[in-house]
Amino acid sequence: MKTHASVKEVLRPIAEERGVALVIALLVMVLLSILGVTFLSMSATEIAIASNEVAASRAFFLTEAGTALAKRTLRSSANWNIQLAAAQPFPCPALVPASLGTCSYRIENDTADPGGPTTDTNNLVIIKATGQSLTAAREVHLAFARLDGIPAPPASLLSVGVSSNISFSGNAFSIDGNNWIPPSDGGAPATQDNSACTSTTAPKFGIGVPNTTHQLEVKNNLSDPQQDNVIGASPNPPWSPASAIPSIGVDTTLTQDQLVALADYLIPLADVTYSPGTSISSGTLGTQAYPKIVVVDATGYSGSDPALTLSATTGAGILIVKNGTLRFTGTSQWVGVVIVVGSNVAIDVRGGGDKSLYGATLLAEDANVSATVAAGGGNLEIRYSCDGIDVANSVPSLNGTTVWWKEVF
Repeated sequence: MKTHASVKEVLRPIAEERGVALVIALLVMVLLSILGVTFLSMSATEIAIASNEVAASRAFFLTEAGTALAKRTLRSSANWNIQLAAAQPFPCPALVPASLGTCSYRIENDTADPGGPTTDTNNLVIIKATGQSLTAAREVHLAFARLDGIPAPPASLLSVGVSSNISFSGNAFSIDGNNWIPPSDGGAPATQDNSACTSTTAPKFGIGVPNTTHQLEVKNNLSDPQQDNVIGASPNPPWSPASAIPSIGVDTTLTQDQLVALADYLIPLADVTYSPGTSISSGTLGTQAYPKIVVVDATGYSGSDPALTLSATTGAGILIVKNGTLRFTGTSQWVGVVIVVGSNVAIDVRGGGDKSLYGATLLAEDANVSATVAAGGGNLEIRYSCDGIDVANSVPSLNGTTVWWKEVF
């Protein structure tokens, strides 16, 4: 009997713990449920965050699309007052389904312009673009400016640096201040017509310099036969007997400082930028219908080759070489404006073939060097061209560039 009682006593605690497994199972289920709900909540949050990020990105890109459309509108407009006076905001076209987002932009005159809200007098306006996608919105403001045209140079070849050392090898060249209509993109030949120059008067000087000292220096660097190749406006020379040839005249309407500032303004707008020492032996760098800004900045360049060599190459627009030598070889042509500025600068023309520059060629060396050299070899024609200058002024990026940009929200 004692044994039987002892067994009961041993089994009694086990019987009393029969509900523990159920309780533990319920606790585990509750814990798993909590974890499941937490994971679902976290997943929903992550999805919401991702969705908001997508919407925010889409809103920002729609805003950028608005600024791009505003820039295109301004660049294609000859008179920004039209946009300033128009009903605003301007809607963007359907870039994405309306359910996903929209954008618009405003064009406002800058508050410092004395012309007031609808009259632009300083070639500077403010673009305000807004993009919205779902609940996300972005707004960007930027100042947009355009260059008021490249000043009409006073000469076919203008040298306004601290010195003017212009020399030519041989007599197969001409520097002409009369107005020339350049060959067309299709190959129609060039013609000379001073009456076709409507933006300014022609002829200009063949070679322009900033003072009489340089005027005499350039004349003395040319032999008598070479002087006959420099024609254009009468230079009112300091030498006697006075003559219209060589056409080497003094003009200060475009100074060295202005030319350097112009180059520094244009360089960031380049359509094509080459490394110093580049040599191009064929191809087209812009056309008269689609001109470009081509730049080589040779600052710090220590190579023995010119900063840029163009051989058997045609181009149109604005060609800039800073702190280096521009070399033309072979049969090459440029229609527009050529600017060579800075230290150790030169235009070096050599080799066979016909080399033609229609528009204006502008040189300005700084005070760190003693001379600017334009050395001529082969057949060279530097011809003033109002059409060529117009081609340079029609480079799209000249009609507007961003001055500052900020994201408002």
